[in-house]
Amino acid sequence: MLVAVSPIFSGCSDDNTETPQPEPEPTPDVPDNPTPIQWDEMEAKAGERGVGIKVTNLSENDFSFELTPGANVQSYRMDVYPVSRMYNYLLEEGGKGADADKIEELVLAAIYNSQGAGGYTFKPSVKTFDSWATSKYAQSEIVPDAEYIIITVGCNDDNGQSPADVHICHLTTPKKEIVGDPRMDIDVTPGFTMARITYKPNADCKYFYQYCVASKYIDTYIEAYGEKMYIDFLRHTSKNALDAQTTEEDLTYYPNFGETADPNTPICVTAIALDENKTAGKFMRKDFNLNAIPDEAKQASCTITIGRVGSNTVELKSVMDKYCRAAFYRIFSKSDWEDGNYENSEENTKALIAQLSDSGWGLKNPNYSTNEDESKEGEKIDIPFDVNPNTEYVLAYIASNRYGQSSGLKTATFKTITQQYNPEAALGGDQTTVECTSTDRTKIALKYTFDPDMAVLFHQIINTVKDDKGNIVYDFDQMLKLGTDGKTYEIKDEKEIIKYLLDDRLNNEWDRSKDGTYTYTLTGMSPGTTYVYAYMTVDWHGNLSQIKLLQATTAAIQGGPNPTMILSGKTDQYNRFEVEFKIDKDVAKFRYMITKDTYSTNSRYSYKDCMEGYRSDVMGEAGLETINSTSLNSSETVDKVDRLVALCIPIGKDEQGQDKVGDLYTLWYDQSLGGVISDPAKIFKDYVAPTAKYSTISEMSKRVQKMDRRTPAYLLTPETRDMKRASTVSNMDVKTIVIDMKQLGTHPHAK
Repeated sequence: MLVAVSPIFSGCSDDNTETPQPEPEPTPDVPDNPTPIQWDEMEAKAGERGVGIKVTNLSENDFSFELTPGANVQSYRMDVYPVSRMYNYLLEEGGKGADADKIEELVLAAIYNSQGAGGYTFKPSVKTFDSWATSKYAQSEIVPDAEYIIITVGCNDDNGQSPADVHICHLTTPKKEIVGDPRMDIDVTPGFTMARITYKPNADCKYFYQYCVASKYIDTYIEAYGEKMYIDFLRHTSKNALDAQTTEEDLTYYPNFGETADPNTPICVTAIALDENKTAGKFMRKDFNLNAIPDEAKQASCTITIGRVGSNTVELKSVMDKYCRAAFYRIFSKSDWEDGNYENSEENTKALIAQLSDSGWGLKNPNYSTNEDESKEGEKIDIPFDVNPNTEYVLAYIASNRYGQSSGLKTATFKTITQQYNPEAALGGDQTTVECTSTDRTKIALKYTFDPDMAVLFHQIINTVKDDKGNIVYDFDQMLKLGTDGKTYEIKDEKEIIKYLLDDRLNNEWDRSKDGTYTYTLTGMSPGTTYVYAYMTVDWHGNLSQIKLLQATTAAIQGGPNPTMILSGKTDQYNRFEVEFKIDKDVAKFRYMITKDTYSTNSRYSYKDCMEGYRSDVMGEAGLETINSTSLNSSETVDKVDRLVALCIPIGKDEQGQDKVGDLYTLWYDQSLGGVISDPAKIFKDYVAPTAKYSTISEMSKRVQKMDRRTPAYLLTPETRDMKRASTVSNMDVKTIVIDMKQLGTHPHAK
């Protein structure tokens, strides 16, 4: 333990009295480090079999470094770790009290980790990293006043598999002066197996980090390394800090402890508040216990029987008693069930029950109520379609009561029937249709109409598909051919298309929707491209229908010399600034963003200055880019900032086909000036009106995604009415997180 000794001051005066001296700030207690790492500060020199490290630039939120591979280095491993996370890894892996050789061995194991984020492998020619914070290799933000280590491992081979010398360079980012007094209070409402945690920031808290786990693991860490190092750990539990100035709903989390829930195990919620520069403010901690389940709690009971069995689907009929809030199930092939040894191993049975509760498919009792006098027996039918023809299966399921207690494991068996291509006998195939309702540059909107006699729809866009080695598995030109009109595609190889549609790897099965219709939009398509969509059905007798084709062409990009946009804005249900960016004409693509307006709110800037600043911002790294009309919401609510501004610059094409950058479009939101503002004259005194002009990128996929209307277990968490203001279970999905309460993470890059 380090002890701070205060200096003694003495002085003389005529009356021989001592002048009072201010008390120095106490130095926080830092325990002796149980897992010391041998490193060099800012620069680590290496020999012929190692890689030297030198930090060349260091700021509060970034650093750069140079590496010097030795003459005998054929390749090398390298990564950067927060010291706080490396310490936790060493503690978890038994490094406490270990000697230097053991610590180095564990560090080497971390950088060669095969189950998590191991170190990256580089050729000796790679020697400089100019900005680690913006590097694609960075696993977390670089934050002020935090410790990091750069680890290199020289290797004797070309693939980084034969390690030689290890070198470690340590650095500490500078402190950054804190703005205001950011604070994050924590409100906890415990339940029986879950809790509601609401984070309550003050006005100075702009961002935050949070973590929830069993108290003993946090206590163990702080006892080993001190609170300051735990704050560092907390600031690296996610890749980016969370937005604090958002809605209460976004700041509310529902950790579900599932089968590990124990009212005698203290649980700890920790949070660190950050200012507008992401400098750490107040560290907050709240410990609590889950509620004890009453001794008189009634166990739930459920029976699931097998109804109709097809080739690719099965009907499950469940009857749940009044104490059963939900049942959870999984379907195993008979061979997988036997390999899992679930019936003969008590340990494996318990593990499966926990797995079903946390990640099985859920069947909610429609008549269940937390008021036992109102709760009734309920029935529900589920029709999963992730089974294969002519295969034996085992259905494993449990019942769960209001407290999340699971009943004993029950099973049922069934065998699917044979599947055959028999269009003449197939029921529902002719009446099941898919039509294209609209297209734009990157989207195709589809409407599905299902016949009640069909069981499963197999469908997909026809593409050439290659394996990992580049070998063609399915060839577009083998499956389809152009018709005599030269525009419409026809079936060339029926058997190959059937094989394509039935391939599980393409993830392309849907069941029938309840109301018989469904709409779906394919996104991420290429502009000006014709797509062929194939589909067929199977009925409950295993009969495959005739293959049908649908052809749709996306709109081509036709950029012109005078690109124009239309911007419109409003506040959404969460009081955020929502702006629609609509293409008018001649637009090949456009840049856009919504940001806090720091230009027009500063009286030193003229209208021209602000326009130049806006243009630079939207054309820079913070700006987004798309080729379709879109909408965007501000990250902050309109009452949290003085003024928000939406920016847009359309880009067309000139006669030579080169980009033609258009005018800047602006739209503001200022509550004090009445809300949405399109006229710059309301903001800028020096504005002279010329011609007025005014106006989320998602993961793209060119495949139809699998549609599964079953309910995952985590959506049917217990105590819904106790935990949530809303009563519908569907609202639990986004912020319900399963917590295992085991460790803080077993790898320095574990999230």
